[in-house]
Amino acid sequence: MKIAFQTKNLCIGFDKRYPILNEINLTVNQGDFACLLGSNGSGKSTFVRTISGIIPKCCGDFTLGENVTISMVPQFKKMQFQYPLTVEEVLLLSEKFSLFQKPKLTEKQKVIIKEIGIESILPLLVRECSGGQLQKVLIARSLLSDANLIFLDEPMDALDFESKHVVTEILKKEIKEKNKTIFIITHHIEKNWLSEFSRKFSVDGLHIKEIKK
Repeated sequence: MKIAFQTKNLCIGFDKRYPILNEINLTVNQGDFACLLGSNGSGKSTFVRTISGIIPKCCGDFTLGENVTISMVPQFKKMQFQYPLTVEEVLLLSEKFSLFQKPKLTEKQKVIIKEIGIESILPLLVRECSGGQLQKVLIARSLLSDANLIFLDEPMDALDFESKHVVTEILKKEIKEKNKTIFIITHHIEKNWLSEFSRKFSVDGLHIKEIKK
């Protein structure tokens, strides 16, 4: 089984003397549908931001698997869209622009956009979107990228029950058909959603432990 990422005695935070989380030892495999549970402020976001290379580690080590590329979906509440970008333009931000020809959505990309339910809001400015719509846009943008390891930070907070179900099924489909690895961090999760995950972890004090049950 191929590894998506692995940590060995990883210590994270902003000061080695006062780590947020310490001695993290875990392995996530390609194709895993994993979640990390923990209260607000427990270090979940710091952990994925460290693995994503956004902030440096304090000590220890982590490695990515061969040919693993990362995309991270942040909490929509922390996003600021000051520029007058439409939903379609945000979805295409990762594409290469030309002075002579703007990128266009491919037919495969349009399928994902339709499945996730944002086809009708493509012309809207992102600042005109509701919280749930914006959350779907950010998730869709990550799925449209070439990344095969996707971190999602509290991705279901703004979604209603039906939207949560739709997004979960899309994520499972991405895993099954494209062998992507999905790693979700959240402070709360319903029991019926918890059963969807193949791997479950939780923050326990200064450590991360796998939930075996």
